[in-house]
Amino acid sequence: MYQVPLHSLIVMVGPSGAGKSTFVKNHFKPYEVVSSDALREELTGDFRNRHVNDLVFKEFHHRIEMKLKLGERVVADATHIRKKDRIATANIGTNLRVPVFYIIIDRPLEEKLATAGWRKNACGLIERHAATFQGQEKDICNGDNMATVIDTRTSYEEGAEDVEIVQRLNFDDLKKDLLSRGHKEFAVIGDVHGMTRDFQTEVDNALNNNRFIIQLGDIVDYGPDSVGCVDLMYKLVTNGQAAFIIGNHERKLEKYLEQRRKALNDPDVIAGKKSVADKIKVKMKGGALKTLEQLERLGDTKRELFETRFAALMNYARHHVILDNNLFVHASSTPTMWKASQNRLSGFDENRAVFGEVDGFGEDGFPNRLYNWVDDIPEDHYVFVGHAILDFEKIISKKGRLGGVAYFIDTGSGKAEAERGQKGIL
Repeated sequence: MYQVPLHSLIVMVGPSGAGKSTFVKNHFKPYEVVSSDALREELTGDFRNRHVNDLVFKEFHHRIEMKLKLGERVVADATHIRKKDRIATANIGTNLRVPVFYIIIDRPLEEKLATAGWRKNACGLIERHAATFQGQEKDICNGDNMATVIDTRTSYEEGAEDVEIVQRLNFDDLKKDLLSRGHKEFAVIGDVHGMTRDFQTEVDNALNNNRFIIQLGDIVDYGPDSVGCVDLMYKLVTNGQAAFIIGNHERKLEKYLEQRRKALNDPDVIAGKKSVADKIKVKMKGGALKTLEQLERLGDTKRELFETRFAALMNYARHHVILDNNLFVHASSTPTMWKASQNRLSGFDENRAVFGEVDGFGEDGFPNRLYNWVDDIPEDHYVFVGHAILDFEKIISKKGRLGGVAYFIDTGSGKAEAERGQKGIL
C-alpha cells in the first residue's frame, strides 16, 4: 500500500483535460493545493492566460517551497507533462528532503474531446498534450528516478495497490476522528529526552495494539539521541499515528534554531564582524548542550534534514489535546484550557502548559514546582502531564478538591524498566 504522509509533495502529472483538478478536489483539502490555473486566475483574472506563465510558475514554485518549509503537504496542480517542468517542481521537495510523489492522471482521448469545454477552441491543445504525454510516458512512470509513482490509470483489478492519503487529525472532535480511523484505545508517553530505544519500545507496544499515541513533550536534550527521537516523532505525526505536545525543551530548541537561521543570514555575520553565537540570545545549557553536540556531528545534509523535520513537527504540535474528559498537556492545566480548541495557547495558559506552576527557584537552581492547579480539575475529569518526575518506578496520581485527577507520567528519562506509558479506552 502506498501511504502519502502529511509532510510531502504531490506532483500531479497528466495532459490537459485528463481530470487532475477533479481528482485533487476529491482527495485533498483546498489549503493543500497550489494550482497554476488558480494563480493565472488570481494574477490576471483569466486561468487560460498562458503568456504570463513565467511569472505564474515563479510564484507557483515559491508557494510550494514556502508551504513545505512550514511542514505542510503540498499538491502541485499543473500538467507537468514536460520533463523540465516536473524536475523543477520535484526538486523543491528533494532539496527539502520530503517524500515526492507523482500522481498520474489520464483518460482516453475520445473522452477528453467529448468533455473539452473551453479547450475545444484552444487550437488542438488536447491533442498536443496527449502526444507530449505519450512521448514522456516512460520517464513519467519511472518517476524521473526521483519520485514515487502512483498511476491512477491502472485499475485495482489489474493489480494496482491501494493508496492511503493521511488526513490531518480533527482535534475539535478527536474521539470521533480516532474511532473512524479504527482506534479504540490510546497510549500516553511522557518525557523521553533523547532515549530513542526506550521511546521505540513504547511506540512499538502502542502500534502493535492499535493504540493512538499522545506524546507529552520533552523528547529532546539530556539523552544520547535527540535526533532519533525527533525523527521517530515526526514519522508518527505525519503518518497520523500520534499527536505531539510541546514541552519546554522543544520550545527552547525551536527558538534557538530560529535565531541561528536568522544569524546565518545576518549582514554582520556574513561580513565577519559578528559570530553566529553573538546573534543568538537563547542560552543553551545543561541537557540542551547534548542536543547541540549531536547536531554538530551530523554534517550539513543530515542537519538540514533534522531542521526540516523538527520545523514540520513543531508546525503540527499543540500545547494541549482534549479527548472527551481527558486533557493532555506537558506541565499543568488551567480551567480555561478545557474550552480552548486552538493548537497554540498564549499568555498565562501557554506558560502553565509549558512550564507548570512554579514559585521561584530552589538552592539547586531548579524551579520550585507547585501543584495547586490540580484542585481546579473538574470532577470526573483527568489531566495527563509529563515534565515533573514524582516517582521513578510508577505513575503518580493526585486528586484535587473538585474531584478531578492528574496523572504524572514522567518516570525518568532513560530508565527502560520503569513504567513510562499509560493506556486508556476511547
